Amino acid sequence: MTIRMIEDKPEFMKFEVIGESHGFCNVLRRILIEDPYVVFAGYSLEHPLLSNPIMSVRTQDKPAKEALKEALEKLIARSNEFAIKFDESVQNFEPF
Repeated sequence: MTIRMIEDKPEFMKFEVIGESHGFCNVLRRILIEDPYVVFAGYSLEHPLLSNPIMSVRTQDKPAKEALKEALEKLIARSNEFAIKFDESVQNFEPF
């Protein structure tokens, strides 16, 4: 994944997420909107096979970069937690 910044202001960011699709962007958007300082988080994708998502984040009373960094840290932590629980489930799986 590569990020190409389109617009970078203290409380607004717009960037292209190169190499990702709805899956990553939708999860990141959902985590971003959990933050009470995030006023808007969304993305657009012109065509899922021919374009990269453009993500926008608007905050109030908090730098947008800080909100994005915190959201990415939460995403990593939740992904790690999911991987651990999935591995436990696979180990405990008993076929019929």
